[in-house]
Amino acid sequence: IRADGPSLAAQYNVGANGSGHNLGDPSMGLLNSIEQTRDTVTIFNSRFQLILENYINVVGRESDWDFITIDGQPIASFPHEKGNIGPNDEFFHASITVEDGAHTIISQGCGFIATVYGYGDLESYAYGGGASFIDINANPIPEGGCLDEEIVFDTGLPENRYDVEWTFEDGSISNAHQLSRPYNELGTFPVQLIIHDLCLDDRDTLQREMLISLRQAVAASADVEVCRGTTIS
Repeated sequence: IRADGPSLAAQYNVGANGSGHNLGDPSMGLLNSIEQTRDTVTIFNSRFQLILENYINVVGRESDWDFITIDGQPIASFPHEKGNIGPNDEFFHASITVEDGAHTIISQGCGFIATVYGYGDLESYAYGGGASFIDINANPIPEGGCLDEEIVFDTGLPENRYDVEWTFEDGSISNAHQLSRPYNELGTFPVQLIIHDLCLDDRDTLQREMLISLRQAVAASADVEVCRGTTIS
C-alpha cells in the first residue's frame, strides 16, 4: 500500500465458520508501516481463554532474513510459512508458529514489523508488535525565526538509517542531522532537505521558504481577580 498522505491499514481475521480454519473468533489488528521498523521487540502470545494456537507474523527486508532471531534462535528454525512481496520481492513475510508466553525478536539488519495473534475454539486475539512512530509525513525544516538568532535544524531521524543533505540559500550544503545557523538579515530564505532512507533506498525532497522577521515575545500582564459584574479592560 502506498499513499501520498497519512493512512492507516487494518487486518481482519474472520471467525472459524468463514475462514476454513476451524478455530477462532473474529479479531482485528492495526498494521504498521515498513518505515516504522523496530530492531528489538518483546511480545506475549496468550495462554489464556483456552487459546490453542499462537503465531507471530514478521515482515522485513529479504536480505535481513538470516539476521533475525526469536528468543536467540534463527527465525528460520521455527515452523513457518514464508513468501515475498514488493515490486522486486525485496520484502519477506513469514508466519511463525510459536508456543505461548513471552518472545523477544531481534534484528541485526534494518529491522522488522511484527503482528501477534492466536486462536482458540471460541476465542482469538491479534495486536501489532510495536512500531518506531517516526513522523514520516512531517517537514522538519523550520518555518522561520527571529533576526540575529541562530535557527536550529534537526531532522529528528535515526542517523544509522537515514542520510540527509541540507542545502541553504547561499549554496552551502550540510550532511549533519542537527545543526544551527545564524540569520542576520530580514526576509525569506529557501532551504532544501533531501532524506535518503538507506533501508528502503527511498529519497524524499522537502523544501521551505523560511521567514526571518522582527518577531518579539508577547508581553502579558499578570492574572487579575475581579468581582462578578465588574468591567475590566
